[in-house]
Amino acid sequence: MYRKRYRGFESPPLRQLPGWSSPNVHPTRLSRPTVLLACLTGACSGPATIVRNPAGHRVFVDGAAVAEPELPFRYYGTGRWSALPADREHDEPNWSLQVAGGTIDQPAPASPWLFPLDFPIEVVRRALLGREDVAADIVLPAVPADQRIEAEVPPTGQSDLDARARRARIRR
Repeated sequence: MYRKRYRGFESPPLRQLPGWSSPNVHPTRLSRPTVLLACLTGACSGPATIVRNPAGHRVFVDGAAVAEPELPFRYYGTGRWSALPADREHDEPNWSLQVAGGTIDQPAPASPWLFPLDFPIEVVRRALLGREDVAADIVLPAVPADQRIEAEVPPTGQSDLDARARRARIRR
């Protein structure tokens, strides 16, 4: 039956099976569209996260400091941003704004339950709608009036301290 004898745990090569013939498809005819499709989809990038920070606050996204206004695609899901108030001139802290944070929602283009079809759905959606970037606006709330800290707090008991210093000076 077979040209060579094979043991039970080995399978014979397909070309030796009876009735099997190689198809008349030239390898380059099939590979050109495949290579073209791979080149087109391989250059895709995911949606970016844009951080709008007009006041120049110190911003962190998922715990990492952000230096650029546009972050490359990381993952679908929910991320978190935190911001600290920017300093005033001469590196003085800005006590009039509170520290704030928020979420960045990056929705998936297709349900992961559609596994074999999720990538084609994403490619078609991207071709029709373009890249769907997500933006986060960084706005820090002002500190309420009852919680504000005075810039220069006079020390308590200053007059008593001055009186003791004068008496000590007089005694010398």
